[in-house]
Amino acid sequence: MARRREVLEKLTHEFPGVQGSLLPHWHRRAIEEKNPRGLVICAPLKGEQLAKIVENFDLIIDLRGESAQDPILSSKPIIGLSEVFNQVSANQTQAREKAAAAQKRIAEIAQASGHRVENRPFGWDDLCA
Repeated sequence: MARRREVLEKLTHEFPGVQGSLLPHWHRRAIEEKNPRGLVICAPLKGEQLAKIVENFDLIIDLRGESAQDPILSSKPIIGLSEVFNQVSANQTQAREKAAAAQKRIAEIAQASGHRVENRPFGWDDLCA
């Protein structure tokens, strides 16, 4: 979806498998079609403008900066910008914890292998056997 025709043409040329339309046409098509799908909103539109559009979607992700002050009234699940940021923050915390645990385990394995003694009574030839 684009607001300007030249942007839409550039994007459809750049990504031939993706369908797009100008905002007014998208609005009409979204209301007419009833296919299960999601919608990501990042355009600076008012919540009241989006209310009737979002009803045709199963999941709405509202990335508008004003989504907390101008919510979209809908019976459908809407994930707001603050929820996205909270999830990103939680994922970063989990990633840091997992990385720390992995680094600790790597250090333990490295230390254990450094203390390991292997006797090779026949020299290096048993390594190639």
